[in-house]
Amino acid sequence: MPIFGESYDLKAHVEIFDEFSAHADRDALMKWITKCKSCWRKVFVVHGEETASLEFAQTLRDTGISEVIVPELNQSFVL
Repeated sequence: MPIFGESYDLKAHVEIFDEFSAHADRDALMKWITKCKSCWRKVFVVHGEETASLEFAQTLRDTGISEVIVPELNQSFVL
């Protein structure tokens, strides 16, 4: 897989979603993500002010997505 002109071995299934911009609003994200709630095992909320991110994470949990994470700065995860 090319990243910034360098080739890397692909070790994951990669999907490209062209349905929303990098700056989708909350309603657009909710519409997109709730199309298939069972598709999501983990959701990471990584963009936005802390309060808004925590509120959005709770909204996602309220829709039935059980594992929603708002990472702290420099926190890492094994996927």
